[in-house]
Amino acid sequence: MKTFLIPVLTCAVGILIGHYAWPRHLPAAEKPEEHSESPHRQRGTNGEAIVRLTKEVQQKMGLKVETAVEVTSALEAEGFGKVLDASP
Repeated sequence: MKTFLIPVLTCAVGILIGHYAWPRHLPAAEKPEEHSESPHRQRGTNGEAIVRLTKEVQQKMGLKVETAVEVTSALEAEGFGKVLDASP
């Protein structure tokens, strides 16, 4: 009888403590100030940040944007090492 009564009472006491310790009415979360999306800062469909800079701002920052240029390179690499024969 003790082996059954102790766990049941422990659970009951835990539930009562949790019930009275947990706030019944959580205060409404204050809504953060809505920042108006400027044309320079926006959010994409997946939440990614999109920053658009005008040509004047790019020039002030010293930012230069160029189109990608096609480049070809050799697909080979040099390496060195030892070959070990693992067969018996």
